[in-house]
Amino acid sequence: MRRPQHMQWEVERQIPHWFVQFSRGTPVELIGHLVFSLPQLVDDRRFAETIGVLPTAGLAEVAAHTQWATSRTKDGIAFTSPDGHCSLRHSPRAIGIHTKWAFQHSHTGRTPDWEARFTAGTPTPLVVRFFTSLTSIAPAGRRTPGLTGTVQQSRTALAALDRSRREHGAGPGIERSSRPLH
Repeated sequence: MRRPQHMQWEVERQIPHWFVQFSRGTPVELIGHLVFSLPQLVDDRRFAETIGVLPTAGLAEVAAHTQWATSRTKDGIAFTSPDGHCSLRHSPRAIGIHTKWAFQHSHTGRTPDWEARFTAGTPTPLVVRFFTSLTSIAPAGRRTPGLTGTVQQSRTALAALDRSRREHGAGPGIERSSRPLH
């Protein structure tokens, strides 16, 4: 599959297949929270104290709690931040490699400052983690022990997930594709 030019980072899982793409400008703290949440998909909680356990709330609950506006679209639901600069589109009927959840941030309302796209097979708790991190009013934890400031260094979380899956006989692990796409 050909990836859009403006998407710079990707986290991909082969079986079942899903992926998340991030454009340049996506806050690394948001990407870091998502990547460090990956081990929790196989009950590995080593980063849970740093970033918390995967949320059990749904997108609508997080949106309501953080005062994001909710509206219906022809394909599903849209959530918009209180300042109007950020949006999340959810297309529940998307399947396969099609985008089911799309985040977009723009100060001008025209060209996005950054985007994040989650395909249909992406585990919903990861999407909710990203949304929860985005809507949080807590200061960004750039110097949190165990949570690095760059996405490239987050490969340790992917490697930890692979090790954990192999140790528990859970089959193939995460494809190490959290790399620049240019």
